[in-house]
Amino acid sequence: LPSLTNVTTLIVKNNEGEGELTTLLTSLHGHKGVKHLDISDNFNRLKDKSGFVKTLISLIENKESAIQSLNISNLRLKSELNPFLGCLAYNKKLKELDISGNGILNSGARVLAQSLSVNKTLRYLLPHF
Repeated sequence: LPSLTNVTTLIVKNNEGEGELTTLLTSLHGHKGVKHLDISDNFNRLKDKSGFVKTLISLIENKESAIQSLNISNLRLKSELNPFLGCLAYNKKLKELDISGNGILNSGARVLAQSLSVNKTLRYLLPHF
């Protein structure tokens, strides 16, 4: 992906493999062009999504990441999403986030509320609990 400097929006939907998406997220770490990332509607049969979530957190926390809009809806992450929600507190680039369809539990709602009380840049959030 580093050679694709003109790509500003990347949509990767309806895939099954965690490995492929994790590799994609890793390749975006130093990419300064992609501002909008949609990886919704994936993992219909995958049970352990923790590796994916760790890589997603690493991408969002990366200071060189240009991502301003992220759609991770319908990944059915449930409580596995909590660490990601926690990392939103100090993210200074993400402006739009769609986390609908993830079955966020009460614990996730609390983590999200704490992060939003600190975060000053997120302007659009679609939580749909």
